[in-house]
Amino acid sequence: MTVGHAGPGSPNHLAVLQLEDAVKVRVNPVPYKGSGPALVDLIGGQIDAVVDQITSSTPHIKSGALRALLVLGPRAGGGLADVPDLAQLGLPVFDATTFVGVFAPKGVPTASVDSLYGWISQSVADPEFSRLIRELGSEPFPASAAVLQRLVSEEAALAARLTRQGRLRAE
Repeated sequence: MTVGHAGPGSPNHLAVLQLEDAVKVRVNPVPYKGSGPALVDLIGGQIDAVVDQITSSTPHIKSGALRALLVLGPRAGGGLADVPDLAQLGLPVFDATTFVGVFAPKGVPTASVDSLYGWISQSVADPEFSRLIRELGSEPFPASAAVLQRLVSEEAALAARLTRQGRLRAE
């Protein structure tokens, strides 16, 4: 089975490897330069499946060009209520939720970081902004710098484990 992803080392690639572990099967992961080309090949029948973010797949699901098979993260109102998740299928649960972070160079004053966080939190709290984000299949998640650091550290630890196993390598 060929399973496309957004590129080597991407969160989508890591999710493919975690999915292999959950279902105890190995697939042929196919790296692409982003979700767009992977989705084009999936719709065109060149590959069997794609592990992708809901936000980029939703338009194709809504159009009927794609069918969602499995949710690889917690249910947070992002839609796809009729699509099973790992727990519902009795599979080992892992969280392949992706996140977007705002980063700054080392040494930026704490006051500047706090100001930026405040502006972002205010924007995310705006009902219209949140509605638009949810329409895309995502969930607004304003997080402090400490929470973002934890998420980055967890993803780095996963990548390190997969590298030690020889399943993830620099290309």
